[in-house]
Amino acid sequence: MDNLFNLGISSSNLCKICHEVPETEDPIFVECPVSKDVWLQVCSWWRLLDPSPASCWELLKSEHMIGADQRLKMFHEAIILVFLWVIWRFRNKKAHALNQIFVSKTALAYEVQAHSYFWINARNRKGNNLKWVEWCCDPILECLGRH
Repeated sequence: MDNLFNLGISSSNLCKICHEVPETEDPIFVECPVSKDVWLQVCSWWRLLDPSPASCWELLKSEHMIGADQRLKMFHEAIILVFLWVIWRFRNKKAHALNQIFVSKTALAYEVQAHSYFWINARNRKGNNLKWVEWCCDPILECLGRH
């Protein structure tokens, strides 16, 4: 992104989501106030105790917060990847839209919840799919109860 700015392709090097932090990898995903709030909502839903990563790398390597269960680690990784995808997609929509786009942080967190649910169920080979209501209410219990 810095290279594009240096080439004169972007009109601003500020985050396209919040227009407050520089548009580089870590600020977009972990320093942008919008991304931070969305991540805090996801963490509240997923019951993570220390939800403030210092970098994308720390975010991607945060499975230690989940415990030893491999299934939970896999689901946690899926949720992180979906979070990154939702934020990046929202950033691109805002960057390339002709008109202003307004989406609530809660709606973005809901997108993470919904897309991770569909992604995990699509990849489930055993046929014991997660249930939507349980996934929304208590994803950890739903994951552990579906072994």
